Amino acid sequence: MSSDLPENDGPPPKKPRPPGGKYRRQKPSAQNAAEADEYEDEPPMMHVTPTGLVFDGPEDAPATLILAHGAGAPLDHPWMNDMVAALATKGIRIVRFNFPYMQQAQRTGQRKPPNHMDTLLEAYEQVIELVGDPGELYIGGKSMGGRVASMLADDVGAKGVVCLGYPFHPPGQLERVRTEHLYAQKTPTLIVQGTRDPFGTKYEIESYDLAATVRVVFIDDGDHGLCPRKMTGRTQADGLAEAADAVARFIESKERGKSRRSRLVRPKHVIPGQS
Repeated sequence: MSSDLPENDGPPPKKPRPPGGKYRRQKPSAQNAAEADEYEDEPPMMHVTPTGLVFDGPEDAPATLILAHGAGAPLDHPWMNDMVAALATKGIRIVRFNFPYMQQAQRTGQRKPPNHMDTLLEAYEQVIELVGDPGELYIGGKSMGGRVASMLADDVGAKGVVCLGYPFHPPGQLERVRTEHLYAQKTPTLIVQGTRDPFGTKYEIESYDLAATVRVVFIDDGDHGLCPRKMTGRTQADGLAEAADAVARFIESKERGKSRRSRLVRPKHVIPGQS
């Protein structure tokens, strides 16, 4: 698997966000994520074996989802914490980890660009081996983390993929699509996307010839953080709740044939864009 190399070195590294910094919901991290995702295809950095797995949700859950972070924020970013909390209420076991570059950034206190895609794939695969049989696991992540999982899924034989805010292209660069593997994806894949996500709007995505195994659920007026604008009367918490409902539906549909005793909570509301 290969990825495009940037034509320049990209923007200079930014100062790390102070630990415990206030999470401003008025402006979710779409802007920061957009800048961070420009680093995705930088040359390889020192490889660090993934450690420090974080588990959330019921220990006896019928389904386990490995959820990787996005390019610019670690596993315990407030957005990740809120998303995991919403998923845990659906009876899903969630596993989180930091990619090698993020581990290094936290050790040094200096912002680091993501590793080369080959290193990210290897790190994710090592996490899968630590957690269990890939055929019994759902894998996914936020933005870049979901992209990595989707590229790995067919090779490892994962049960399913969950992508939250997939980076179909860098903002403003519609020609640099990151969808080649999704045209022939064999693993059942769910993408939850804001309709106005700068990494891929509903209008743009509907023009892609994605594989029949790939299903996209849209969060109405959501951005890259699945947050609707204030004018809609809805909040980011609403967007995350709708995303969790979509993930629960997706996983439940896969688990239903395995066991009639699924403990996944059935969503109460129809998600915008989902039939």
